[in-house]
Amino acid sequence: MIYHFNFRFDYNKSGVPSLYVGTLQGSKEGLELTKVLTKKLFGYRPKNFILYLLRIFTQTLGMKNLYVITDEGFYTNSHLLRGNRSKKTNFNDFWKDEGAFSVSDEKMYWALPIEEKRRTYSEIKSQKRNLFRKRYLLMDTIVPAYIEATKNLFRPEFTPVPSAVDPASITDKPTDYDPIEAPKT
Repeated sequence: MIYHFNFRFDYNKSGVPSLYVGTLQGSKEGLELTKVLTKKLFGYRPKNFILYLLRIFTQTLGMKNLYVITDEGFYTNSHLLRGNRSKKTNFNDFWKDEGAFSVSDEKMYWALPIEEKRRTYSEIKSQKRNLFRKRYLLMDTIVPAYIEATKNLFRPEFTPVPSAVDPASITDKPTDYDPIEAPKT
């Protein structure tokens, strides 16, 4: 194991089906493998990649809400109840970097956008553009097969309408396709 998320399906305070992430766990022995995978993923850290796939999973299910546990929620519900008061990780910084924000009706969770925004040329340093281009091309290869595999988990009569369309899921790409300036749907 390198990283894993524990999540549940539930209704938010408004009664809308949502996905809630309760933990993000890494392995003590995973550091070397994480370094290798980061290189193979063209600088994309494995925990960010796994979160990206969870976002695609949420979109494929047709869900519009993804909530992630805050530091306060994690330590209140887990560590403090078991008597372990030491804080060993910081979820909030990671979630903020991924675009999470607090919402008034979720005390222990933040809302996380279900779409991961691709950076544009103006947001990427010129010496990093080739790395991002290769990363996005890799995602363009992985994501359509991942979506199909996810759909195959469903009963045939369950055909949700995706709640978002990730640029990597678009299979009909123009001949002059640039993964950094990906086509919009």
